[in-house]
Amino acid sequence: MMAKLADGIPPGIPTGFYKLNKITGGYRNGCLYVIGAPTKVGKTSWMATEARHLRKQGRRVLFASSEMSVEELVKRNAAASIG
Repeated sequence: MMAKLADGIPPGIPTGFYKLNKITGGYRNGCLYVIGAPTKVGKTSWMATEARHLRKQGRRVLFASSEMSVEELVKRNAAASIG
C-alpha cells in the first residue's frame, strides 16, 4: 500500500480528486464514509459528484442526505448529467 501511495496510485478505489487520493489512498470496499461540516459548504454537492464518479466506474453507491429531499437530489443529479 505504501509503495502505491508513493507512486501516486491509490490502493483503494480512486476518488474523483487526485489530492484526496494521495492523502487517503482512495475509498475502501465495505466502508461507510460520513461527511460532516457546517451547513452551506457543499457537502451534498460534493458527495453527489463523488457518487456519479463511482457509478461511472460501475461501482454500487448508496447515497443518503439528511439535508435535502429526494426531489431536490433528483433535480440536482439531472442538472449535473446535462451539463
